[in-house]
Amino acid sequence: MNNPLPSMKSIFANAFPYYIVFSALIFGSIRFSPNHTPLYANFLITGILGIWAFVYFWRRTPVPYAITFKNLETVRLDNQGRHIIYYCIAYMLADLPILWILEDTLLSDSIMYTVHHVISVMSCSLTLNYGRSEWFMIYLITCEITNLFFNGQFLLEGSPYQFPCQLLFLIGFLGYRMAFLIRGAIHYMVHLFKQGKYFDLFVINIGIVVGTQLHFYWTYLILQKIALLFL
Repeated sequence: MNNPLPSMKSIFANAFPYYIVFSALIFGSIRFSPNHTPLYANFLITGILGIWAFVYFWRRTPVPYAITFKNLETVRLDNQGRHIIYYCIAYMLADLPILWILEDTLLSDSIMYTVHHVISVMSCSLTLNYGRSEWFMIYLITCEITNLFFNGQFLLEGSPYQFPCQLLFLIGFLGYRMAFLIRGAIHYMVHLFKQGKYFDLFVINIGIVVGTQLHFYWTYLILQKIALLFL
């Protein structure tokens, strides 16, 4: 790719139109949905992001063994790939106010997701600004495809389709996110550490470092809920 690296100003300028649309969708969902919930907007926004990133990544990486440290680190994105990251940045920013507005959100969850969103925005923007680990970022954003089932299970609450949706989310989270994506992320972070690329690891990819830890915490919560079903 010969695209010049975008400046921070350019990155947020490109994310801004998405931000306006997403903010309108989220607040519209809260205002007009039956239960005054942002879930309808979240289902739509994260679903599009997940499918877009998943198709984009796997159409260019046809087999798992084609994923190497070298291409995760050095492959540059075209304009479509960059817009996936702009889209992701915009969603994280648009979702921030909701974490503090909804009364039924626990304070601990508001803090956790705020930290996650802010650090993720920082990593996404630095990835584009420095032109490093761009392919790795798209690799991880494909995880959003599992949110189709995560949000879907709440939208289908009380229907016979809720349990299949919960099961698909469980398979997607533990099988795709944890066993594949997060395992790959850990190997990649160890690779950067061994190469002495500490700026790439602890600054550009700090969102991945934090996000990986959060995934282990979320896995603990999921397994805890599964265990309670058998007690």
